[in-house]
Amino acid sequence: MERIRTYIPNLDDVLKGGIPKYSINIIAGTPGTGKTILAQQMIFNNAREGKKTIFMTTVSEPSVKVVRYQKEFEFFDADELGRSVIYADLGEVIRRDGTKGALDAMTQLMNEHSPDILVIDSFKALHDLSPSTVDFRKFLFEVAVKLSSLSTTTFLLGEYTLTDEEEMPEFAVADSMIYMTYENGKRKLEIKKMRGTDFLAGKHSLKITNQGITVYPHITPMIRSFEIPCEKGSIKRVPTGIPGLDEMLDGGFLKKRAVLVTGSAGTGKTMLGLQFLAEGARSGESGIMVSLEENVDEIVENATSYGLNISDFINNGKLTVMHVVPVELCVDELIYNLKQIIAEKKPKRIVIDGISNIERNLTSAEIRDILYTLVDIFKENEITSILTREVSKVIGGAETSEHGTSFIVDTIISLRYVEIKSEMKKAVSIVKMRGSQHNREICEYRITDKGILVELPFTAYSGVFSGAPSKPPQEAFVEAFKKKS
Repeated sequence: MERIRTYIPNLDDVLKGGIPKYSINIIAGTPGTGKTILAQQMIFNNAREGKKTIFMTTVSEPSVKVVRYQKEFEFFDADELGRSVIYADLGEVIRRDGTKGALDAMTQLMNEHSPDILVIDSFKALHDLSPSTVDFRKFLFEVAVKLSSLSTTTFLLGEYTLTDEEEMPEFAVADSMIYMTYENGKRKLEIKKMRGTDFLAGKHSLKITNQGITVYPHITPMIRSFEIPCEKGSIKRVPTGIPGLDEMLDGGFLKKRAVLVTGSAGTGKTMLGLQFLAEGARSGESGIMVSLEENVDEIVENATSYGLNISDFINNGKLTVMHVVPVELCVDELIYNLKQIIAEKKPKRIVIDGISNIERNLTSAEIRDILYTLVDIFKENEITSILTREVSKVIGGAETSEHGTSFIVDTIISLRYVEIKSEMKKAVSIVKMRGSQHNREICEYRITDKGILVELPFTAYSGVFSGAPSKPPQEAFVEAFKKKS
């Protein structure tokens, strides 16, 4: 099947190559969703490829007003006006002669210019102005017959809703329907129907800038076969670079697995992730930090204050830091950009810092879908990942099961505050570690000028908080684990 490409970033991927030639397509959505911009961007992109378009306006917006606003976009090319992009205002004809006059004017323009693409904006206005449903059906039939006899790909724009799809006759003759929405500051595009060809299902995010529309396809997790369990002793480990934590983990994280680190503010979640990435950079592995909270300068400054100089790793390309402003967060855009960076940098470690910002204003099902997708991408690319999540309090790790997050990840580490003898201490515990033995004690940790240091379990020896131990804490900690093993 031959196709007309839109040349709108990523939209042709959603359409599996573009719009089928000579088809009738409805672009639907409430006002402000971007219908006209999408059509205008597509026709100017095709004008550069030598294709001619007639853009007909009805009674919603005159042609001169359309041009006035569209010329602000970079895709607009005034040199194509009257040559490859022809505007026709049918408003006066429709007001005077109704749908019959509109059909005669359309026929005359089509015969005169023989366009590759026809756009009618708004087609729903013609429906609303028809004296009866019967009259509109007759008009629609004649339009469909006329279009089928011409080598033209048609787009009918209108302020349609999903309920209109079931009631209005134009949807019966349409070969495809693109539905656009704008809710809670987020724009979405969904292919509701495309006759005779496949397309990428789902609600895809889109952004409108001075360059026009960019679509960010919604990516869903892939169905994969289960991995054959490794033989005992063959499991590969990824060291964290945090003294004491690797001992708790029986040697480190499992390679290519996902880790969730939970804790309240100030417990060191970001620092743990940075130490993990720095350890990889020192051994020659590339890493990515995606921060949904602090900007890049703050991350570098805070890491330096704890004795971790990550500037060198950033400068030599071993560490890439992405900052995404939470109020501007578009999850599909984040995933799309992350896939691009993964393909370029080929990292072995990644940290998503602050997934609580992803969870806002989303349902539990949507959150699980997003996290499954992220983890799936990481495992597909053989990346060991850490996701950090802020919780107001943690009691035995119970809150980590919110939204089903605990089932998605392989390891859960809980960071929290505990009160010992009227003093607040920091405690770390391994809530779960799928496929591996791990220490189940609650251990103290400190954030020092050299980063995080995990010390003795609270039960390892008496008087740990009342006086200095007989041995250095880390030496005693390792020895305790050696004796237990």
